[in-house]
Amino acid sequence: MGQGDATLVQGRQGAVLVDAGRALPGRFDLGRSVVVPALRALGVSHLDLLAVSHLDVDHRGGVPAVLRAMSVGELWLPRGSRDKLAAAELLEAARRRGVRVVERGAEDAPARFGDLWVESLWPPESARGASGNNASLVLRIRLADSVVLLPGDLEAEAEAGLLGTGAELRADVLKLAHHGSHSSSTPAFLEAVGARVAVASAGCFSRFGMPHQDVVERLRSQGTPVWWTGRDGAIRIRLANGSARPLSVWGTGSRRRCRPPRPPGSPAEGA
Repeated sequence: MGQGDATLVQGRQGAVLVDAGRALPGRFDLGRSVVVPALRALGVSHLDLLAVSHLDVDHRGGVPAVLRAMSVGELWLPRGSRDKLAAAELLEAARRRGVRVVERGAEDAPARFGDLWVESLWPPESARGASGNNASLVLRIRLADSVVLLPGDLEAEAEAGLLGTGAELRADVLKLAHHGSHSSSTPAFLEAVGARVAVASAGCFSRFGMPHQDVVERLRSQGTPVWWTGRDGAIRIRLANGSARPLSVWGTGSRRRCRPPRPPGSPAEGA
C-alpha cells in the first residue's frame, strides 16, 4: 500500500494521535478500516489531540474517518495550512463534530493533555504559507521521563533549519522523517536526537525503497535499532519508567521477508 503514517502516544490520562494513514476516494480508507479499529482495540474512546503533520494524503487521508468515529478534543494542523484545498475535508469533518481546529508551529507554547506534554517545534512563523514536506508539523511528546519525536516528512533542508533554532531534540523514540527516505535523517539530525529506537513507517515492497540503507546504517553506527512497519507490522513501544521499567519494543504478527533497503549511496525513487 506504499507509505502511510499513524502514531498513537498513550499515557494513563492522555491520548494523542498523529496522522491517520492514507485514504483514496472510492477505494480504501485506512483511517476507517485500520486506525479506528486499532484505537478501539487499545481501549481508546477519546483522543485529547489529533494532529496532522502535513497535508499529503498518506498522512491526512484517514483523519476525517477518525473524526467521524471518535471523540476528539482538538485538531492540530501545521501553521499556514488551514486555507489549503487539501485541508477542506478535515475542516468540514471537524466542524460537524464540534472539534476545535488549531494551527501550530515553532513559536507556540507546549500544551498538556493529561499526563502528556506536547511541544510543536516546526514550522516557524517565517514558513507560513509554505507547503510540502518541509512545512511538516514536528511534535515532541513527553510522558514522564520518556520522549517521542515525530518529524512528519521533514527533509534535510528543514532538519538543518530545526537544528539551527536550538530546540531540544533529544528523544528516546524517533519516528523516522519521510518514512526513512534518503532525503532525510542527516547525520547531524540523528546525532542531535540520539534516539534509543527508530521506527520507519514504510511498505514491505514499496517502490520508493524506504527505509533507505544509508539511513539504516547511520542509525546502526550510533547503536540505534530500526523497526520497520512493512517488515515488523504495527510497532508497539512501552516507554520507560525510570529504572523500574525499561523501554521495550515489539511488532505484531510474524516478521515478513521484505525487499532489502536500497544499498548505501543509491537515491530512493520519489524520496
